[in-house]
Amino acid sequence: MKVLLILKEHQVEIEGISVCPLNQQEIANQVPCGKLKANQMIKELIDGGYVEMMRIKGRYIITTMILFRLVLTLLLKCIRSMIPKV
Repeated sequence: MKVLLILKEHQVEIEGISVCPLNQQEIANQVPCGKLKANQMIKELIDGGYVEMMRIKGRYIITTMILFRLVLTLLLKCIRSMIPKV
């Protein structure tokens, strides 16, 4: 989830497309984790359809599928915080 938030927070618009300009090492530094771990997490996001890799090496696009999931996750956290704990 942290990688997704990093990708979302660093998006810039290029030719009408929101792109994260960070490469794997920069993402790893933000997490923080090693580059290999960041690569593994990004690959899982790509395989799951949450992120697409552009032809430009090391640039990523967040798909609409993950934006929906982020909103849903935040909504669930908000709802859970409103439920009294027993």
